[in-house]
Amino acid sequence: MPIFEFTCTECGENFETLVLSGEAIECPKCGNKNVIKQLSNFAVMSSPASCSCEDSCPTEAKHKHKCCGGCCH
Repeated sequence: MPIFEFTCTECGENFETLVLSGEAIECPKCGNKNVIKQLSNFAVMSSPASCSCEDSCPTEAKHKHKCCGGCCH
């Protein structure tokens, strides 16, 4: 049962909800059923030992570490 992100076309509310098969989604703020499914971002955490990056983060001196897969600023 995946959780999806939606935006209400009526009030602009952004919300997440668990979506069951065939279930109609409605805005929790205004009850509007005309919502737009958003593309969700996700994050993955890894240990420093699994990091294979060679370049250091531009903020390495401030944070005292190297970033894997992007900068953590």
